[in-house]
Amino acid sequence: MNLQLRHRCLQFKTEGTIVYDPDRGSMKKNIEHWAVITIEPDIAAYYRQQFYQRYGIELDKPNWDVHCSVLKGYTNTDTSKPWGWLDKQPVELHYTHELFWNDSHVWINCYSAEFFKIREYYNVLGADQGHLTIGKFKHYQKDRLKPFKNYNPD
Repeated sequence: MNLQLRHRCLQFKTEGTIVYDPDRGSMKKNIEHWAVITIEPDIAAYYRQQFYQRYGIELDKPNWDVHCSVLKGYTNTDTSKPWGWLDKQPVELHYTHELFWNDSHVWINCYSAEFFKIREYYNVLGADQGHLTIGKFKHYQKDRLKPFKNYNPD
């Protein structure tokens, strides 16, 4: 049971790598104080295919490689501590088979102990949970499905 997410659906595991301030090209204006866990892109491709088979909606790939965002350039990041202390470290990442979505993105939940360890170290606390964005809706598809809101943890 994942006590952070309060449900029991994190059945699969993979290995990821922690990357600090990854190159994001021109995608984001805020590029400092980011930390992500990168994973094998085939996992997202598999779930995009599953989404298509279930809902008949072909998703675009995310703008950036598949990853779990740990720190997102938050202004409250404690920058007095050494930056990048776990850079390039391999980590175990557990993920779910359940698909979630809002009006623009589709994701699966994930969990890594290092996710919370890094956030605590840099004093970034809050309700964020780990997830892997597997795809995004094409602009003309955004209204085909209502945002997923009926998840009931058991």
